[in-house]
Amino acid sequence: MNKDTKGTANPWKQADGDQYTSDISRKIPGYQLQYELMDTLLTAQLDQREQPGLLVAGAGGGQEILTLGRSHPDWRFCGLDPSASMLETARQRIAAAGLADQAELHQADLRSWSGGGEYDAATCMLVLHFVQGRENKLALLQAVAARRKTNAPLFISAINGDPASQAWRVQMAGWRLHMLRNGVGQEQ
Repeated sequence: MNKDTKGTANPWKQADGDQYTSDISRKIPGYQLQYELMDTLLTAQLDQREQPGLLVAGAGGGQEILTLGRSHPDWRFCGLDPSASMLETARQRIAAAGLADQAELHQADLRSWSGGGEYDAATCMLVLHFVQGRENKLALLQAVAARRKTNAPLFISAINGDPASQAWRVQMAGWRLHMLRNGVGQEQ
């Protein structure tokens, strides 16, 4: 397993981005709904602004940029991800959708990235469960918060819980059933 710039285990450095984007909606219950809700709420808050800028923490795959960029041709996106293969998938998908002029992508860990500025909104969708350890999760969220303008919205979607709890066991059993019902193999 590879390590990120903070020495944290990072299984997505060598992830197959194409496989991820083709499988993720079959694995995550309500996957599309999360992005539709994000779009609706961001539209309500940002649509009157001229060329709002959005920070996408964990942009690999490009789903936030695709979802929001298609609906909002004047919005601008800055996406970061530590995984080269995931970012390449995002680049390809964004270009195929005709959105390349709206997005800049950087292979970087936001916690140590020195670029960018302040953003009108930020997203961190289905990322935190890949960041190992509470301290590293907190550091990432603090890095996102530091790059948002005052009162700028932040959208987070994460798989989390206490693995020793009954609630976690029920959540994992439900997640397993969802995947099996959607053709995801038992081994996954």
